[in-house]
Amino acid sequence: MAKKYLKGIFTEKDLVKIFAEYDAIFADMPIKKFMTKNIITITLTDSIIKALSIMTSNSILYLPVYNKAKNILYGIISYNDFALKIME
Repeated sequence: MAKKYLKGIFTEKDLVKIFAEYDAIFADMPIKKFMTKNIITITLTDSIIKALSIMTSNSILYLPVYNKAKNILYGIISYNDFALKIME
């Protein structure tokens, strides 16, 4: 039985890389070929400030909330989540 864990994330940043790097038709290629595999995550107990700091310092727009020990993905925080909340 294969181990289950968070293996990657596919965002618009990955899609832009595809358009920039590949001339061939890629629509039928598997996502796993293009997704970001070195995933940065936070836990449920991390602060909002830490999440924003991680996103800013790594130039990422999406941050999975993940418990590696229990292999539970709780959700994904988007930079837009913060921007929209501030604008309310």
